[in-house]
Amino acid sequence: MTFRNDETIQCERCGRHFTWSYGEQRFYRERNLHRPKRCPKCRAIVNAERDPIQHVPPVLPPQPQTKRPREKAPLPVERPSWWNPSQHKNNVVLGLLIFLFVVALVVLLVVMF
Repeated sequence: MTFRNDETIQCERCGRHFTWSYGEQRFYRERNLHRPKRCPKCRAIVNAERDPIQHVPPVLPPQPQTKRPREKAPLPVERPSWWNPSQHKNNVVLGLLIFLFVVALVVLLVVMF
């Protein structure tokens, strides 16, 4: 059997004649495969019957393009009712003045006795 020419083979499933090209013959010969008995259409049908999930691509309806939801701005941090930044500064200054007054009293008491 010569592989230089294309061959015409009759499909054993449907009876149609199909061409087995030289390139296909080389492919089969390199992989030590047997000569095909079915035409490409019948081979596809048989493969699909064997494993329908693998050979039939899923047909999904087109999905509408949706915009990504915008991220919401973080909620403001709720401060306790007594929290007021300007009042906080005043409290720090007042605390510092009281501390200095107490230190001055301690120094005065130590110097006197």
